[in-house]
Amino acid sequence: YEGVQVSVDGARVTVTSNIDREVVYVLMGQSDDAMLKLYGDADYELRLNGVDISSTDGAPLNLQSKATAKITLAEGTVNRIADSKDYTKVDGESMKACLYAEGAIFFDGDGSLDVNAVYKHGVHSSKGIEVNGGDITVVCTDSDAVRTADYFRFNDGRLNLTPADDAVDGDKGVIEINGGEIVATIAADKAKALKCDGDMTVTGG
Repeated sequence: YEGVQVSVDGARVTVTSNIDREVVYVLMGQSDDAMLKLYGDADYELRLNGVDISSTDGAPLNLQSKATAKITLAEGTVNRIADSKDYTKVDGESMKACLYAEGAIFFDGDGSLDVNAVYKHGVHSSKGIEVNGGDITVVCTDSDAVRTADYFRFNDGRLNLTPADDAVDGDKGVIEINGGEIVATIAADKAKALKCDGDMTVTGG
């Protein structure tokens, strides 16, 4: 596709999109040394269609684009991602979670996603996270299961969270729960199931 550059090294893929319209990326397959790293300025969809990948030196889903990522869990699929304690850092880039995004994340679909994080957070967005569907399980042995900077909005689906610290940390932003189901298993003495410095609104679920 003109305007989309793809670099492949084994199961390690770097995508750079320079076009101004949405691109749909479909991930499938298995690897114990894999990573998708993505750059681009336009909103995009990342469709997980039965993917099982582990990364040995960083986030297996490393979304460096500041645009919004719609992550669709394809119907009937089981998707798994896992990281390791070793992260190779790049100057000028953050990478704070097994699933890390510089932009907002919108989850949707009828499949499932299992996140096994041992480095830092399970899922992290530097903007916001909205969940509109899917069955998402996050086990995080180092820090928060889900962390976001501006907002966490939960409309539908299921979250099963087992963190070392907080289950959902909205940082200085807000938390809004309108539906769905959240199951949080908290072990640390001072950890919270839901935490934010802004307003927290629960109207359903």
